[in-house]
Amino acid sequence: MRSRLIFLALPAFVLLALLASGCGGGGSSSTTTAKKPKVEEKPQLSKADFITQGDGVCGEVNTAIGSIGESAAETTSQTTQIANLYTGLVQSLQRLGQPSEKDGYSEFMGAAEKLAMVEGDLKKAGEEEDLVAEEEAVQEAGPALEEFQQQAAVYGFEDCSEGPHAPEAAPETSTGEESSEGV
Repeated sequence: MRSRLIFLALPAFVLLALLASGCGGGGSSSTTTAKKPKVEEKPQLSKADFITQGDGVCGEVNTAIGSIGESAAETTSQTTQIANLYTGLVQSLQRLGQPSEKDGYSEFMGAAEKLAMVEGDLKKAGEEEDLVAEEEAVQEAGPALEEFQQQAAVYGFEDCSEGPHAPEAAPETSTGEESSEGV
């Protein structure tokens, strides 16, 4: 019976001890500072890493836009798809953050943001079926793309400085194995 009482009382003592240790003086001499949650900061990329990652994004976008040009989709649908791709491209480049070497970066990103803005205007005009605004945006889109490609080349990009292209067909591979059935 005695061991049973100790067994039942033990959790109460543990709880009491925990409460007593947690309820300190609470006086003004104790200063506790709330810890701020750690915000993970992206490490800054080198210019070479920024270009490598950015060219990867540009290569995918160029291929996607090239395949849209070959599709039989409606022109308005193509315009919307292309605008979305260019806008997404610029957002992806911005998410990479600023590279550690900033020389020429602001000119490149300025041209990229201009391209996204013009493509956004083109998309909006197409959706609203505003032919005048759409024609104006089309007139601005070509030079904006050229400026983006030129600034990309100056900064050191390869894929970002090229225009859209159709996807390359994967070469057919031959395994060289023949069926050995019936031998």
